[in-house]
Amino acid sequence: MRLGLPVRHGMAMSCSFPPAFCAALHVQRAVGVGAHGISRCDMHLDSRGQVWVHEINSMPGLTETSDVPHEAFATGMTYRDLVLEILGSAFFH
Repeated sequence: MRLGLPVRHGMAMSCSFPPAFCAALHVQRAVGVGAHGISRCDMHLDSRGQVWVHEINSMPGLTETSDVPHEAFATGMTYRDLVLEILGSAFFH
């Protein structure tokens, strides 16, 4: 499955992995470094099928040009719901 998101700032965002795989890998890596709440995991798949994690951003941006809101919008989530999810996660941590 390939999920293509709109091109912004000259960069195409796409995912060559099943979304559940991406989410599971992200959670595994984020928990491994002690992150909680919202974070962004940058990774790529090389020509041999190896997944490489570049970084885990534990404080991703939330402006209208940031990746996290655009990724949330692509799933149908509103900005309000995103903020409430972040606040709820922090409150119950």
